[in-house]
Amino acid sequence: MSILAEKAHPRIVRIVELIEDDENYYIVSEVLKGGELFKRIIEAKCFTEQQASIIVKQIMEGLNYMHQQMVTHRDLKPENILLVSDDPYDLSIRIADLGFAQKFEKDKSMNLVLGTPLYMSPELIRRQQYNEKVDVWSLGVIVYQLLCGMTPFDAPSLKRIQENICNLPDDQLFQDVCWNSISDDAKDFIL
Repeated sequence: MSILAEKAHPRIVRIVELIEDDENYYIVSEVLKGGELFKRIIEAKCFTEQQASIIVKQIMEGLNYMHQQMVTHRDLKPENILLVSDDPYDLSIRIADLGFAQKFEKDKSMNLVLGTPLYMSPELIRRQQYNEKVDVWSLGVIVYQLLCGMTPFDAPSLKRIQENICNLPDDQLFQDVCWNSISDDAKDFIL
């Protein structure tokens, strides 16, 4: 919670107050009426490349700030990206839920495995040392989801999801017909 309180940036949810009693912590944050990006993806089915680029640029600004402050999110996913407004044309976002965030040291790896399986990097799946770039991997998964409405590694079991993350060849990522209308630049960005 101290990480949340310290991070003042227009792309990170603003914490108004932290309250603690004998049993609980309470976080009072700014009001964000748009809800989770995940819900907006479900409603819209997919976003245009232009719409996705607006969202992705903001996420990158927030991640860049966090990484410059030596903090990694470690659970970046559409459920942890909140839309400021319920206006479907307003794509302003805030990165939220820094519950798994950790301060890190440059050139020093982390090893605690945290996050949501569909958005985890291969290093996390393999329980290897990792750095803040696991957030960049998660961003690529989010971009994929924005553009086609699906996650790239979904499978019926956790084991199969993990196998897909670690072993799925790049040329199998864009098999669905929806990718026929997506630019090569967008696909390269994801890879």
